[in-house]
Amino acid sequence: MSKKAKWASGIIAGLVVGTIGWFVFSSPSSADVVTTDTVKRMDLRQTVEVTGDVQSIDDIDLSFGRGGRVSAVFARVGDAVRAGDALAALDAGELKAAYEQALGRVQEANANLALKQAGISSEEQTVSKADVLVAEAALAAARSDAEYVVAVADASVADAEANVTTVRTETADDVEQAQEDLVGSLRALVAEVRSSLSDADTVLGVENTLYNRTFDDVLSNTDAQALISATNAFEAAARSRDAAENSLMAMDASDIASVNAVADNAEQAYEDAYETVLQTSRVLDATSSDSSEFSLDDLNTLKATISSAIAALISDGSALTNARQTYANAERATLTDVRDAENALASAQATRDRDVAKANATVTSREADLVKTQASFAKAIASPRAVDLSSFQASVSQALADAAAALARLQDMQILAPIKGVVTSVDVDPGESVTAGMKVVTVLSSGADFEITLDIPESDVSKTAVGQAASVTFDAFGDDLTFFGSLSSVNPAQKSIEGVVFYEAKVMLDSGQDLSEVKPGMSANVTIQTAERQGVLAVPSRAVLERNGQKYVRVPTGDSFEERVVSVGLRADGGVIEILDGLSEGETVIVSIRQS
Repeated sequence: MSKKAKWASGIIAGLVVGTIGWFVFSSPSSADVVTTDTVKRMDLRQTVEVTGDVQSIDDIDLSFGRGGRVSAVFARVGDAVRAGDALAALDAGELKAAYEQALGRVQEANANLALKQAGISSEEQTVSKADVLVAEAALAAARSDAEYVVAVADASVADAEANVTTVRTETADDVEQAQEDLVGSLRALVAEVRSSLSDADTVLGVENTLYNRTFDDVLSNTDAQALISATNAFEAAARSRDAAENSLMAMDASDIASVNAVADNAEQAYEDAYETVLQTSRVLDATSSDSSEFSLDDLNTLKATISSAIAALISDGSALTNARQTYANAERATLTDVRDAENALASAQATRDRDVAKANATVTSREADLVKTQASFAKAIASPRAVDLSSFQASVSQALADAAAALARLQDMQILAPIKGVVTSVDVDPGESVTAGMKVVTVLSSGADFEITLDIPESDVSKTAVGQAASVTFDAFGDDLTFFGSLSSVNPAQKSIEGVVFYEAKVMLDSGQDLSEVKPGMSANVTIQTAERQGVLAVPSRAVLERNGQKYVRVPTGDSFEERVVSVGLRADGGVIEILDGLSEGETVIVSIRQS
């Protein structure tokens, strides 16, 4: 059933060229009304409807429907014949062979059907059962392998997880120990800074002037500038010392950022203290005295003290530097070692997932193989179903139809008497060649036989063929009474009626029906059965359009449609046309688009 729908506006165009055809995407205007229909499977019938006049048959000129060599003439002039008697025949060697081949295919199709109905042999059943056993064993082996793979993979992952835990613990311990060592080195250096500055103050007397009152008058007596430089360095170092000690007092030893900040202050204090004791050493080198109040031994003692302070500063400063480097190395090792362990864990997990997935896939494949072999075995031992036999039965039916068609072609090689009568002429002898339509035998009617003379339009004549069945109604009797006949001839010569081309044809009424009321001159309405199709796809003829020699239909796609190339077959009665390719049953096609 068709339906109507409003379509959205817009135009989307595209062209695709390929082995299956071309498509142009478009959409109608929103003001258009679109009529659609669906692709249906149906029985199609094609007819030609014409009118004609009844004529009484006195004699009938009979001819072959095809050309060939006459092989036999069965009738002689003067013979009385009945309808259906053979009058003459053409050489039908090839058609006889084709008919015999068709009969052979019927036998082959019947044999295949019988074999299918009988089922497989016991030997084949044994082989099929063995296939099931093999599939079961393969599945069991695959499941065992899968369990082993899972166990090995899980163990590898567990080892990797344990290694990650161990590495994290060990590296955390290393970092903690390195931090404790760093704090210890830091405290020692800050203490040494104070100690070395105290030793320097014993010489310089900056913070405690009582230290050098016995020799301040001779201190740096050979280089006054050395004393000034040493004093300035001491004051700077004292400030750095105080800053380092204050930050040390406030330090959170568990916070590495706090520890590093104090370490920076301590290193600055170390550098300033080291500069101070060096300058103090120069002051002593610039001092010259050997009095009772400040002897040379006293001077050497001070020099030894300062030298010891320098050595102690260098030692504790190096210890802090080493402690900071050790911590950095431990922290770096934490990152790299833990990362390596985690990467190893990820690799083990990935390997497990891959191996397990592969093993499970093998199990799934073996399960499918088992199901397949079990199904094959069940099918082998089961009686054939109707659906299993249908294709074989269809083959038998097709073979029978082919044989019937071959027989019909073979029978076309004969001329049969269409009516009861007397042979009045025989125009050929065996061995002569004839053409289609050439008069061979003439039969004079001995009863009341009728034919209808028709004028078939040029547009329909190509659909007709001699022998096609026809149904006839007469205006005199109405449409309720139908007679039957067949198309007996089509004159190949055209004739023109009011400028329109027609071809004269004749339909002979079957003699086996009551023709007692039929009279010559009656007007007849004839429907010639020209073709039919069973169970084919069809759409309304108006849905099929043509462009550049290609036929296409419009298939809705949302708010637009696509133009799809189709192959068509029979153009049937009722305004429908057979679809051979390009559409599927149930699809929607556009029949028309009109402006509202």
